Amino acid sequence: RITDSGLVQLCTLSSGGAHPCHLALDDHEEFLFVSNYTSGNLAVFRLNEQGVPVCRTDLVHHIGKGPNVFRQDCAHVHYACYHDDILYVNDLGVDKVFRYFLNRETGKLEQSYPPIKIPSGSGPRHLCFSKTTPNIFYLICELTSTVYVVRVSNRDTKILQSIRTLP
Repeated sequence: RITDSGLVQLCTLSSGGAHPCHLALDDHEEFLFVSNYTSGNLAVFRLNEQGVPVCRTDLVHHIGKGPNVFRQDCAHVHYACYHDDILYVNDLGVDKVFRYFLNRETGKLEQSYPPIKIPSGSGPRHLCFSKTTPNIFYLICELTSTVYVVRVSNRDTKILQSIRTLP
């Protein structure tokens, strides 16, 4: 908590993995999602009324690897984004964007739809949804320096455009 005299630590809970690198909240700010890069997993924490994590409710592990032996030797969960009741999770190590449904009663994640497969060796890093065009998100991939424009629906996804960020 931020106070006049500085920061006050309210609690400490294990993220359940190695090298946590990103935090995200659900739309109601009842759950916190922690991306653990090196261990390739995602932790879910229930928050109390003050926004303090009270317990870890789930820990989802990704399995696999990509073609880049130096950067994709295993799963590397890097980023999570909660949008329209679906949690999108970028895994740089396996070239996929996973989609999960959050069971609000149990705090568990359930695979909602098949993962979105990104071209091999891309390394998806961050994404953001368009505010003006429904079902469109922009995905930046670290390993190929590419931005993808993706149209997403329940089962059907399509990469509409790819743009290199380097000359």
